[in-house]
Amino acid sequence: MAQTMPEIRRIVEAYIRNLVSLGVPVQKVFVFGSYAHGDATDESDIDIAVVSPKFEKMSLWDKAGYLGKAAWGMPLPIDALGYGPTQLKKVRPGTLLAEIVKNGIEIR
Repeated sequence: MAQTMPEIRRIVEAYIRNLVSLGVPVQKVFVFGSYAHGDATDESDIDIAVVSPKFEKMSLWDKAGYLGKAAWGMPLPIDALGYGPTQLKKVRPGTLLAEIVKNGIEIR
């Protein structure tokens, strides 16, 4: 059985705490994908977008390192994308980030 949104929020908040403990200040977090659309299944992961000033000029490889390390030990798989605040301010229509901002659920 897929998790409820309150359960997903608790898991995402724990994930945020992990990021902060790794030295990543978190400004915003959006849940998107199947949990945001309400059609998650038992096989669904949690899709999230994390906005942090630390990600502003960081390489994709380095972002993936922080985002992946923070997901260790989580009760459900987390698929996270990292963005800098400038990317959020200058979001372009038709991009994945535009879709996330429009239809995602802001957790923080």
